[in-house]
Amino acid sequence: MADREVLEKLSGSESRRAEAEAVVERVWRKFIVAGLIGARYAIPAADVREIVIEAPIHYVPFVPPYVRGFVNRHGEPYTAVDLNVLFR
Repeated sequence: MADREVLEKLSGSESRRAEAEAVVERVWRKFIVAGLIGARYAIPAADVREIVIEAPIHYVPFVPPYVRGFVNRHGEPYTAVDLNVLFR
């Protein structure tokens, strides 16, 4: 094989590799990991609006056992659900 042929093959493989690297794009996603009934679950961070650590839960009578009550967040009521009760 002549030097010219070797150089052409090398330059061709480098250009193919550069094209492949340009096509491959790394996509980084963030997840929130939560524990539930002894198992861990990963929730895409894009699906989470807000994490509330300590908010008073207002009890409501005559609701299913998995509904803990309501939480007032910025003037809007949200249902507080106990996932441990719901998934057992």
